[in-house]
Amino acid sequence: LEGRIEAPKQQDMSEKLQLIEQAIAAKQPLDLTYYSASSETLGQRRVRPYGHASKFAGGRVVGYCERSADMRCFRLDRIGAISEVEGQEPFTIPPEFDLDAYMDAIGPKLGASGFTVRLKFPESIARWVTEDYAEMRVERANNGDVVVNLTSQSVPWAVSKALQYGELCEILDPSEARGSLVSRLEAYLAPRTKRL
Repeated sequence: LEGRIEAPKQQDMSEKLQLIEQAIAAKQPLDLTYYSASSETLGQRRVRPYGHASKFAGGRVVGYCERSADMRCFRLDRIGAISEVEGQEPFTIPPEFDLDAYMDAIGPKLGASGFTVRLKFPESIARWVTEDYAEMRVERANNGDVVVNLTSQSVPWAVSKALQYGELCEILDPSEARGSLVSRLEAYLAPRTKRL
């Protein structure tokens, strides 16, 4: 085969968040390329962003979807690209809209329990971790290490996120997540131990 195929460039999370926050402040709509898990399709959405919520796993932008003509909640990690819509009059956020109340109301629909898993990373990768978890609360220790407060819907999901960094990630709490990580590693190592 000759030639090459280039995948479209994905915006990084910090760029997405910056555009979202700017649009919320300016009350300007955004065009999203969004993956819908329910229909397994990638489509275009024009959204009037009312707020950015990090209460549940993945982080979300909440706003009025013009295609659906209704309020919608979009996971940041399913947004392929975001662009500003130019030449639009600023929209008005309904005075009765409350971001926290909205997220509490739809939490059960998301299957979200919203518990926090604390992940610790060394200073050597702090920069990249901060970028990867830009939508989460990140604490920096005096020695340069960082702790990410990861809002999770399930222990297996949180443990999988930790395992992506191998030995460079430590789960501080809850104990259930620490125990699950140990069990996963023991199960992985067991067949290899028997062969030695």
